[in-house]
Amino acid sequence: MSSFLPNFASGYYSTVAAIIIIILFAIPYQFSLLHQLYNSRTKSSLKESENLSIRNNLPIHWKITVWNHKFWNYMLHIIGVGDMSAKEAVLLAIYLGLNTVFLFIPFEDQLTHDIVLRNNRFGWVGLTNAAFVFPLATRNSVFVHLLGIPFERIITFHRWVGRIVIFMIMFHGGSHITYRWQTVTHDIGDLIFTYRVNLTGFLSFFGLFVIGVTSHSLVRRRAFEVFYYGHFFFIMFLLVSFLHDRNHVYWLSLGFLLYVIDRIIRFVIGYKETNITSIKALEGGVTRIAFTRQMKYKPGQYIFVHFPQLSKLQWHPVSLSSAPSLTEDSKQHHATIHLKSSGDFTESLFKLVRSSNNGESSTPITMRVEGPYGRPSLNFQAFKTVVLIGGGIGVTPIMSLLQDLVDRQVTGNPITTQSIFLIWTVPNLASYSWFESEIQEVQNKFSALPTEKYRLNIKIFVTRPKESLPADTTLLIQGRPSFDTLLSEIKNYHGSGDIAIAVCGPAVMLKEVQQIGIKQSDQFGLFKIHKETFAL
Repeated sequence: MSSFLPNFASGYYSTVAAIIIIILFAIPYQFSLLHQLYNSRTKSSLKESENLSIRNNLPIHWKITVWNHKFWNYMLHIIGVGDMSAKEAVLLAIYLGLNTVFLFIPFEDQLTHDIVLRNNRFGWVGLTNAAFVFPLATRNSVFVHLLGIPFERIITFHRWVGRIVIFMIMFHGGSHITYRWQTVTHDIGDLIFTYRVNLTGFLSFFGLFVIGVTSHSLVRRRAFEVFYYGHFFFIMFLLVSFLHDRNHVYWLSLGFLLYVIDRIIRFVIGYKETNITSIKALEGGVTRIAFTRQMKYKPGQYIFVHFPQLSKLQWHPVSLSSAPSLTEDSKQHHATIHLKSSGDFTESLFKLVRSSNNGESSTPITMRVEGPYGRPSLNFQAFKTVVLIGGGIGVTPIMSLLQDLVDRQVTGNPITTQSIFLIWTVPNLASYSWFESEIQEVQNKFSALPTEKYRLNIKIFVTRPKESLPADTTLLIQGRPSFDTLLSEIKNYHGSGDIAIAVCGPAVMLKEVQQIGIKQSDQFGLFKIHKETFAL
């Protein structure tokens, strides 16, 4: 440590410590990949589970295993952060603790009572965090490959780190201004604009401030383009902070290089126009697009789409609603997406498609695709019983999983799954029409399977009480589902063994299903839950 200045050492060693922790977290995931590779080479097919008519009711887990599952998956509400599992809360606590340690740990030759040195420490540790902000925001992130955390989840860490950077830099600059106010002059204008280091520091923080304000969820979800263009103030932050202190390049250069590489990859992948085979505006403000593209995807993944007619720069995330073909050998893959009108971008797309379908517009609709991204946290094919839960348009990735599981059963592909339960809540029948044909197709395929071995149970809850339901279907149910009752019935039918749940929908639904699944997990079987959310 003696070779470094104290505050430089705080940034250097906090960076080293962060990298070591990342490597430690990456080791289990990398071993799991090797284990999966070994199993795929030594086993030609998955071992079939017992016939559904023979169900055991014997304990399969130790009590400590059950309590460990309940603890790490329990949902907490943290003010300023939102709902997160206990596992995520512990990780956040480790991250905040690491920053606290390197803010106040004494280094050799440092006068811990010196206010100037203490104020500088916030700047150096803030730069350490800033170095990780860039790769955490990349869709082809090195963290995705090291830790196995997909982009839609790792973006949460980007937000945490970004907020800490803003706080650190704000305290760094604010404490210096306060100190000089008390010891030099009481003129704020003189403090900021007379001294070059203060002016560059102020302008650098201003860039961060704009990013922070426009990143708030209210702006991000209601005015996405304001959020998107507001992030370009990072250029101002980089340039001016370099004038403020050139040593910051030691931290930010590698992270920024990873960001640039990601942007190049995304540009190359998404530059080519995609062949749209059909595009239609459905009832309820949903746009359905079928297309072909040279890509391989897995059920539950999502892509980013770009329509030049709507925006020159904006890319919108959307789940793939189709299942990948199990027999198609060519590189051209057929896929479908459903986009619900829930903002300016998707609403403009719906109006454009509707006018085009009605012959009111001759503007050709072109689309570019980037991806696929993401991955389910569970291997659903390895569970005897799978529960798929969707809320509104959140059923999109659920439909992809449903079709893939049934396709594997019908074609005889290796699969353990025998029972599939689909629970979908919709406000009205118009919403049901979004996937009515897909559900009918799945039922037709499933009818060829032996009912003594396989089971497909579909329940669609229409939540609006005034909606009149047709009498010729058993799928539709009036009212809201009781997930406590439904999961209890499924667990009793299933017997011993773990059950996989995939849920995508409103945040309230995600939390409710998770809490109920945790509550009903016991020694006879655990509910293992994969949640999908697109609050990017």
